[in-house]
This record gives sequence, C-alpha cells and structure tokens, in this order.
Amino acid sequence: MITLRLNRGLKVLAYAGIASGSLMAQHSAAFSKPPPPQIPEAQILAQNEAVHSLAQGCYAIQSPNTGKFMKQYHAGGIVDDGLSYHFAANTAAEAEKFYFKPTSFFHYMATGQDGRYLASHLPAEASSGYYAGEFAEWRIAANQQGDGSFTYSFRGTGLKKHMRHNFNSQGLYFIDLLNPTNADSESAFRLVAQDGCTPYPEAQLNVDESISQVSDINEPVRGAVDPHTHIVSNEF
Repeated sequence: MITLRLNRGLKVLAYAGIASGSLMAQHSAAFSKPPPPQIPEAQILAQNEAVHSLAQGCYAIQSPNTGKFMKQYHAGGIVDDGLSYHFAANTAAEAEKFYFKPTSFFHYMATGQDGRYLASHLPAEASSGYYAGEFAEWRIAANQQGDGSFTYSFRGTGLKKHMRHNFNSQGLYFIDLLNPTNADSESAFRLVAQDGCTPYPEAQLNVDESISQVSDINEPVRGAVDPHTHIVSNEF
C-alpha cells in the first residue's frame, strides 16, 4: 500500500513537472516571437491623409474580393423599415452613392442619395438608418496597398465592432456565431469616387447677410456676424 501511494505521488509530481515545463515553454515561445514590423511614418501619414480626404466626398463602396458594390435592399423586419445594404451591384452606376460627412477626426457619417444612413442597430445588425447618432457613425481607417491605393475599414461607434462582408450571402454583419473565424469574409473595402451624392443637410440660419451701405466711416455698420474663438489645445 505504501509503495502504491508513493508511486501515485511520484506520478502526480511528474505530471505537475510536465505541466509546469510546458507552461514555461509556452511563455518562452511567446516572448521569443519577434515584434510586429513597424509601419513607416510616411505610410502612417499617407493613411491618415487618405481618411481625412474623404470629408464631403461622394463614394461608392466596393468589395475588393468580389468586385461588387454596396446597394440598398429590403432585408425585411420592422427596424429601419426593413432596409439594409448588401454587395449586389455589378457596377458603380447601380451602387448606392454615399456622402461622407465628418463628425470628428477619423469619424464619419455616410448618407445615401435618399438621405438615409449607413447604420447599425442592436443586437448587431447593419441597416439603412433614418437618424443621426452613434449607431450611424463610423471610425474609418485606411490601409495602403502595394500599388499605392487604399482600402478602408469601418468600425461602428455604437456597436464597437467592425463591419464585415460575407462573400456567400453578400450581406453585412458584425458577429456571426456560426462563423466565429470570419471565414469567407472581409472587413476592408475600396471607396470609388462618384458624382451625384445628396449633400448632408446643414442648419439653416435664416438671416439676412446684407449690410447697410454707408459713406461715412463714423456711421454704424449693421449686419450679421458669427463671433467665435478657435482654441488650440496641443500646447499648454
């Protein structure tokens, strides 16, 4: 009985030693991996400028994998009148044309020709929304390709997830429980410049910008003025 217990004890110690050695080997392998390659500063600046240059622009969104363009369609349901987007247009002429309205650095809202938004909603669906807000806002990042062109990714502010395109269904998604590895999908897209977008509606001030014409510099000048201050916060 004593011998049996000792043998069991030795086995336990042996297993513990093996497990500890395996864990140490995993940690050693993790630390021995080379760091990811550094992106040249010039490339970072070019990618940032590619995002900033989208402001007030008109674009069609194209799948690099299939070559098809995004268009609006009726997906069904009651949210946003059942409207959404998918990559089913064969040409840019058939595609939805999106006006890119900046909301902050690297952030945009994209509105179609009918004024509806490229949007998302809970739990994790893409849609053609009809109001502005965090679920209609995207953080856009650019990735420079070998030929100097750019692809763009869209991360939803509301869902905090990247928009993806499934090649098989042509649809947009953020989470697919049946496809946890995101097989047959992409999250970076081409933006093809277009004409004919509907500009984002700006606030109407409804003021008279004409001023009274006077010949004497001592006389008062009457009109409209927009006094404001730009505060620079990069130096204190």
